[in-house]
Amino acid sequence: MKQQQQEIVAAEKSIKYSLDAAGWKNFTLELNPYTWTKAANVIFLDLPAGVGFSYATTLKGWTSSDSILAIHSYEFLMKWFVEHPKFLKNSLYISGISYMGILVPPVTLQVYKGNENGRHPQLNIKGYLIVSPLTDRFTDLNSRLEFAHRIALISDDIYEAATKITLDAWANEKEVQEALHVREGTIGVWEKTNETIHYTFGKNDTICYSYDVYSTVNDHKQLVTRNCQALIISGDHDMTFPYVGTGKWIKSLNVPIERSWNPWFVNNQVAGYQMTYATTRYSLVYATIKGAGHSVSLNKPEEASVLLDEWLASRTYLAL
Repeated sequence: MKQQQQEIVAAEKSIKYSLDAAGWKNFTLELNPYTWTKAANVIFLDLPAGVGFSYATTLKGWTSSDSILAIHSYEFLMKWFVEHPKFLKNSLYISGISYMGILVPPVTLQVYKGNENGRHPQLNIKGYLIVSPLTDRFTDLNSRLEFAHRIALISDDIYEAATKITLDAWANEKEVQEALHVREGTIGVWEKTNETIHYTFGKNDTICYSYDVYSTVNDHKQLVTRNCQALIISGDHDMTFPYVGTGKWIKSLNVPIERSWNPWFVNNQVAGYQMTYATTRYSLVYATIKGAGHSVSLNKPEEASVLLDEWLASRTYLAL
């Protein structure tokens, strides 16, 4: 017990430091009570090279695309499980947010196909989870006008609070990078968004990245034929990829409705609405979070955590 207490004290000390360079004093990082790492083991992957703390040592390594990224992600998973075989029995869900709606379905599909083709190790794939996804560029981006007509946008107070948030300062602290085991000298300055890679509507390909996947609806349709469980989450105030467009491409999968549109609750309050689509082998839960924008886990962390916990618990029950 004494050793455990010492470890806790050490952990508390490790997250407290001053950001003099940013003009802040006695800045303290707080543990997130709603972190998704409480519900599952999570592999965080910075990709492509140039995102976050990831890097390449050759020009070819810096060059990528949506389709190449899907292949690299699957190969990474295969190599990771070879090196960590004790996790092979764990249920595996591929997840991502926002633009990763272009990546998660093809990666998930590759895992299923790899298993079907006899590749080893065999991964215990159960499904996928995507938050605020970009899925079909035409449907998602053109749904903004309809969404704006349906609902008022966020208040000035919420907007002003969001614009004051900065991640750049702490991520560039030497202590933080040492704790994350970032290789010294590989990244000069960490940037929240690498604009040479970041996608905006109508943006042309860059010298290092090609936006060559227009839609992943067909990947979703192929996953419908597998023993697969999916959770799609949207904030009902997300103007980036509105729930209106998400609902349209989900409907296009032509999966029968198992449970119609109904509220779900947190602390006896309506936290959002959800709908379940299902076949014999496949199920998709589509849920909105009331009052959440594009950054669901920042806007409504408790609600997002509850939604994830309940979904995982129901998948475990089905597996038994």
